[in-house]
Amino acid sequence: MAQDTDTTPPALKAAFEATDLNVLPLDKAVLLGTFVRGDGSAALVRTASGDIRKLARGDHLGYAVVTAIETGALHLAQGGMARKLTMPPIQPGTPARVRPHARPEDKTE
Repeated sequence: MAQDTDTTPPALKAAFEATDLNVLPLDKAVLLGTFVRGDGSAALVRTASGDIRKLARGDHLGYAVVTAIETGALHLAQGGMARKLTMPPIQPGTPARVRPHARPEDKTE
């Protein structure tokens, strides 16, 4: 009977399995989420350098100024031009990921 000789640590296997490639562009800012509240909204943005920043109205993203935050969108102004960042679309049929802390069902054989 052959034995399983895979010596890859389980945590490393999980990290590889939980990583989707080419999902978000790496060369520009990407809106990851928005938090819209009456007392002040915020947005999470991954910058082109890979940093994750929490932004509010009046904050700067590069040379642009955050002018508004709404559900799923961040409005910016730079040099008299306006632009809007939106969250990346979810592809139809994309399977839901199992949460890292979720426990798999016990399988008895």
